[in-house]
Amino acid sequence: MMDKVYTQKFTIRNFDVDFKGKLKLEMLLNFLQESAAEHAFKSGLSGEELLKKNLAWILSRYHIEIDHYPKKGETIEVKTWPCLVKGIFTLREYEIYTSESIAAKATSSWMAVDLKKKKPVKINQHLPSFPMYEKRALNDEFKHLPDFTQSDLELRFPVLKADLDFNRHVNNVVYIKCAAETVPEKVIMNSRLTSIEVNYRNETFYGDWITSRTQKIRGGENPQYIHQLIRESDDQEIARLRTEWTDL
Repeated sequence: MMDKVYTQKFTIRNFDVDFKGKLKLEMLLNFLQESAAEHAFKSGLSGEELLKKNLAWILSRYHIEIDHYPKKGETIEVKTWPCLVKGIFTLREYEIYTSESIAAKATSSWMAVDLKKKKPVKINQHLPSFPMYEKRALNDEFKHLPDFTQSDLELRFPVLKADLDFNRHVNNVVYIKCAAETVPEKVIMNSRLTSIEVNYRNETFYGDWITSRTQKIRGGENPQYIHQLIRESDDQEIARLRTEWTDL
């Protein structure tokens, strides 16, 4: 029987930290993803197992709140658990602990998608049941993110082979990296990203180009931005994000 809460430890290495000596955002997100993947594997619900049923896990929504970024040499503990299944969605929660306190919390909403029909399926009807821990790390109802109305800053990103996941789609972390790069340089250099909300809308593949557009919606010491990622080949929105930054 799978444990309701899965715990995995990671030690922060030299190449896991940024120019500030703190854990890179993408590595923090990769640790969350790795822990969730290991938990799913132990439960018989890994991507490989779903593929045998012609299904795939697709991330729909993501919300991460970061209190502080661990530094090189620290060992962190990631706890993750599924907490709810409702129709076509299942929620998975996360907490990252350092020796002192909780460094980050996250909640995510997932779908199981039929790869032939390109449509989500009801999880309880297509997958075996799995233990739930009915606790939310973050109480987010995943409401609609604000509309994107103007572009204050834009950058273009090619989709590289290294960006692809097991299903040959662009990994969800790549979209967050693209958005986080598209803020003013002074924000990147003098602030830390403390809140990320993502609505994943479409997929991209190797060879595509992504345009990341950013709109500032709040200034001050804790600026907030709306980000819109566009697939250039057909001008479709592939993700919308809201980020908040805190001055160092």
